[in-house]
Amino acid sequence: MIMKKVIQKLILPTFLLLAMPHESIAATPTGAYHLGESKSTYYNDGTNSTYKDYWTNAVSLFNATKSVSLSTGTVNNIRLGNKNVSDVTWDGITEATYSTSTGAATSIRGWLNTYFTTQAHYTTSIIKGIATHEVGHITGLAHTSSLPSVMYPSSFTNNGTNTPARNYTWPTTDDKETLK
Repeated sequence: MIMKKVIQKLILPTFLLLAMPHESIAATPTGAYHLGESKSTYYNDGTNSTYKDYWTNAVSLFNATKSVSLSTGTVNNIRLGNKNVSDVTWDGITEATYSTSTGAATSIRGWLNTYFTTQAHYTTSIIKGIATHEVGHITGLAHTSSLPSVMYPSSFTNNGTNTPARNYTWPTTDDKETLK
């Protein structure tokens, strides 16, 4: 009888917690590097106005968190752009050089891969989500398996249906919590 009550007290809260898909358990994890300063300058190297707009939108979403401040400039330590690479599996990637002792980034490149993003199933919303995801890496966020995060690692499910997997295209509460 006592065991039955203990199980009921444990199972119901656990079920309710798991049944809430938009609630998270923890903040988004951080990566190996960080900006080093809360205010940084980036160079928007998109090859046309559409790709420049994707990056500008992504930066503005992170600036709205008030935890980071990225502004445009000609300093090349943070550079955002696009390129066409067919022999890879990524539709967006961030590459960083950083100090292993302090974690401060010295050079960051964020890329949108036009080989993928020009395909029909890549909507404007999905591409904006990819750019925002990559800016999340620039701010120091890592991938998370938590669905309520722009840092979810995949743009699409792996079942061959081209079903979007990342449901959030903006920094969520999980992401903002880490940026504080």
